[in-house]
Amino acid sequence: MFSPTIMSSPQGNLSSRRPGNKRSDSTQSNLDRLAEHLHSNPNLPITFVLLVLIGIHPERLAAQLRASDDAVWLEFRANLIQRWQTVMITTGLVMGAAASALFSDKVAGGSYLMSLGSLCCSLVAITFGTGLSFVVQDAPPSSIVKVAQRPLALLIILALPTFFAICAVLCFYVSITALAVVNILARIGTISGAAFMAFMIAVAGWMVWDMDRGERYRDIGAARVVLPLMERGESISAS
Repeated sequence: MFSPTIMSSPQGNLSSRRPGNKRSDSTQSNLDRLAEHLHSNPNLPITFVLLVLIGIHPERLAAQLRASDDAVWLEFRANLIQRWQTVMITTGLVMGAAASALFSDKVAGGSYLMSLGSLCCSLVAITFGTGLSFVVQDAPPSSIVKVAQRPLALLIILALPTFFAICAVLCFYVSITALAVVNILARIGTISGAAFMAFMIAVAGWMVWDMDRGERYRDIGAARVVLPLMERGESISAS
């Protein structure tokens, strides 16, 4: 009977002589170098892409890159697919609202263009999210080495569903805001015009009222002058 140690030693020596092991060591060094770079030299664009669009902090990615366990990649892959599914559900709701806005007669001008942009971004986000989900869910654990080979390019590709989803939400928000502002301004203009017309009618009526009662105002003015004099017994001489 051979002990496990004796059996494992020749296998280890044979595996160390394989030509593919040199490439594995090089890949691991690239992973360590990228992890060290992300840890010591944080970059604002990369941090934004990782944290906002992918949902992972650079330090956490650095720890995952340093780990040699395949479960790290499996966890990262599962979290990424779950995030894409959530993004696609939200984007689908936004796409339905944008499509409804496009077929509305009240939406026109800039609001219509923003709704169209929201619809297009939603379609792109759902397309990339669905395609990447099918590609990544069957990717082997060794696929994490691609992060070391082309980190920024791969991160941008992985962030495309969330990026276009954010663009779709922003375009739809601008469209609804523009539509609301136009309607509110139209109502304010109508109300202001009606109030101004009512004010002008009141002023015109007041002026006509003064013209019709001019004689009475003169009589009242004369009485205000004559009556105090008569009470004091003074004579009034007509000029």
